[in-house]
Amino acid sequence: GQGVPQNFTEAAHWYRLAAEQGIAVSQASLAGLYFAGKGVPRDVVESIRWYRAAADQGDASAQFNLASIYESGDGVEPDYGEAIYWFRRAAILGNPSARYSLASMYEAGRGAAQDYVRAYMWLDFASSTGWKLAVNAKNKLAKRMTTDQIVQARQMYLSCLENSFQLCD
Repeated sequence: GQGVPQNFTEAAHWYRLAAEQGIAVSQASLAGLYFAGKGVPRDVVESIRWYRAAADQGDASAQFNLASIYESGDGVEPDYGEAIYWFRRAAILGNPSARYSLASMYEAGRGAAQDYVRAYMWLDFASSTGWKLAVNAKNKLAKRMTTDQIVQARQMYLSCLENSFQLCD
């Protein structure tokens, strides 16, 4: 709707043309329209299909959105394993929301064994930009951890950085 009247149906048409040519940002945008039911009927399965196409190309936002659908079970059965997989991929690409969400899953033991050390490490990454929600979550989690666990999480954090996110989990 910038300079023209907002029209989700027309947007969906153009996003689809670009998405079918493999343009990741258009695939993710079309997925978002399907998920919200804007300009097209709400169709979570179609949304997942397009988010996955963009996610497979390395679009961190699409990876995060795909993970969020699997975590919430909004329109599909929750699949925490898939959620962790996609949150991790987006987290490695630097998406702070994915880092926060991945930490939350480890902290709660959803999709993986409960692991405060890994949760703290990912919250450390999420909070490194000063994001208050992540900073507060990290401080709250630290109160339930031993000093040795926090040291271990910091070592994992540094190892993860030093190895270009290859040894994060």
